[in-house]
Amino acid sequence: MDNYQIKSIIGLEIKQLRKVLDLTQVEFGDKLNLDAAYISKIERGIKPISSIQLFTILSICNENDAIEFVVKIMDKVKSSNN
Repeated sequence: MDNYQIKSIIGLEIKQLRKVLDLTQVEFGDKLNLDAAYISKIERGIKPISSIQLFTILSICNENDAIEFVVKIMDKVKSSNN
């Protein structure tokens, strides 16, 4: 699995989580100190997300959403490697 595939998986899950949180890209970006255009690129797998940004995302979620987010990413990456 290459970096683009991993960024795409993470980006898709970030987009789904953002929608669960009922936030626009602008609102989500404000919480991460990023502009909406960068959020869009993360969600499309074009730009990477830093570990600090990832932890910030997890910190604005409730515990169940955060766990589900991480598990879904792990499952997709694992299944892509098989």
